[in-house]
Amino acid sequence: MSAHDHEPFPDDGPAQAWEEALRRVIAVPGAHQPLTHIRQAIVVESAESTQDLAFRHGGSAPSGLLVAARTQTAGRGRLGRAWLDQPGAGIAVSVALRTEATDDAISIRAGVAAAEAIEAACGHRLSVGLKWPNDLDLDGRKVGGVLVERRDRLTVIGLGINVRHTALPPEVAARATSLRQAGFAVDRLEVVRQLLIHLDAVLGRSMESVAKDFRFRDRLTGERVTLRTATGLVTGTVRWVDPTRGLEVDLGGECAFFPAATTTIIPDAPQSPHLSNPTPAASEEVDTLPPTHASPSTIADA
Repeated sequence: MSAHDHEPFPDDGPAQAWEEALRRVIAVPGAHQPLTHIRQAIVVESAESTQDLAFRHGGSAPSGLLVAARTQTAGRGRLGRAWLDQPGAGIAVSVALRTEATDDAISIRAGVAAAEAIEAACGHRLSVGLKWPNDLDLDGRKVGGVLVERRDRLTVIGLGINVRHTALPPEVAARATSLRQAGFAVDRLEVVRQLLIHLDAVLGRSMESVAKDFRFRDRLTGERVTLRTATGLVTGTVRWVDPTRGLEVDLGGECAFFPAATTTIIPDAPQSPHLSNPTPAASEEVDTLPPTHASPSTIADA
């Protein structure tokens, strides 16, 4: 048996039970504030992509439809990368919204909400960081991710989190992790429930407040990165992150600002000269770890 072949995980309830539990959160707020942005929930046993399901059902539903799949078979990450999932191990959630907010602003909100949700589900016994633009970081490894897509007037947030994986494929094991590997035996439904509560709350906060929280959780500043920019590949050390605008990078004596709209981080790229030909890196082809067809099912890079 290889490192990424596992015995089936114990069943954690049918899709119908998950859906009923989430609908109770929406209908009966309990200890948390009444939900105002997420109004419906659909849970399926299996889907190729929760993103695609959210676009399909969200077009005729009111804003605020949450779609979850207990298993996702064809997830995708940013820039069309494949998204790896292990049945019964991760969670894949998408939320369809009608909003005028930019994709970057929505992604920042979703990242902060997902970090808060993971911490709440684990009893606030761990700290989840954020790596611009869309990674959830746990002890230096990716534990989840965010994907935002827009079609016409509908925006869909994809969230993927590695929950019960006991081992990850060798090609991503060094840079990805799961809550189980970090010592937290968490119920997947509880993570989804906390995502529902925290995403709804963060969607109602000011952008200033959310950006402040993002910066507090920032794990990219100080790291050496290779970026694909409008002028080619750039390698340097991140000086600071403005989650709504982009990055300032030290190129070895001089600093430059790279806008979010035209800048992409290349995972595991060789540390090449400051500028080189913008040749695609092999590591960009697979998004392990979390979000989704961008559906969120995770395992490692976005």
